[in-house]
Amino acid sequence: MYTWSDIVELVQYAAVRGIKIVPEIDTPAHVGEGWRFFEEDFLLKFNVEPWSKFCGEPPCSILNPINERVYEVLAGLYSEFNQLFDSDVFHMGGDEIRFVSWNETQSILEWLSERSVL
Repeated sequence: MYTWSDIVELVQYAAVRGIKIVPEIDTPAHVGEGWRFFEEDFLLKFNVEPWSKFCGEPPCSILNPINERVYEVLAGLYSEFNQLFDSDVFHMGGDEIRFVSWNETQSILEWLSERSVL
């Protein structure tokens, strides 16, 4: 496991050599084990089977887009990454989303219906 000081050292090492490190937080898919300590509805389809229906690869999970806490946590992460990497860019992922994860979640369907999106 790497520490923040390890990352700072790596960023400095790269910068001296003219290399920019572009960090990535792959969301909203590819979240699972490291995110499961949040409240129950923070993640959807955590370790669900068959995983191939709900995600690109196991372990399966996707962030819950109607949970406001998700955005608070991401804002904090992005802020820390901005300070840590001192970069004008970072990669958010955004690929490998299986919309069935959201389309088969009753709370999301209700949220959309309340807003006349469906």
